[in-house]
Amino acid sequence: MVDYERLWQTANERAEDSEEKMKDYLAIIIAFMGLQTAVCWTLHKLMVLFNPIYDKMNISKKADYITRYLAIAHAFLSTFTSYLGIFHFCDKEGSTFINDLDCMSNPKNFH
Repeated sequence: MVDYERLWQTANERAEDSEEKMKDYLAIIIAFMGLQTAVCWTLHKLMVLFNPIYDKMNISKKADYITRYLAIAHAFLSTFTSYLGIFHFCDKEGSTFINDLDCMSNPKNFH
C-alpha cells in the first residue's frame, strides 16, 4: 500500500542528490506508472462491459479509444495541479505566482 502522507512530504522537501532521495523518487515514479496501468486496465474492462462496439474493435483501435479517454482525465488532473502550482505554492501568505515577482523568481522547491 502506498503511504500518501510520506509521498506528499517527500514532494515538499528540497531536492538532494542522496541515494535515499533517488530511491524515493523512483518509488514515486513506479507508483504513478502502476496507477496509470490500473486506470487503463479498469477503463478497458468498463468498455468491454458497457460498450459493445468497443469489443468488436481491433487492438490498435482499442488502444486509440482508451487513450482518448485518458487524455480527458489527464486534462482534468493537469488543470487541478496547475491551479495548485499557481495559487498555493508560494511561501508568503496571500501571494501567488501571478501577483508576486519574488514568488515567480524564487518558487518553493517542492520536489
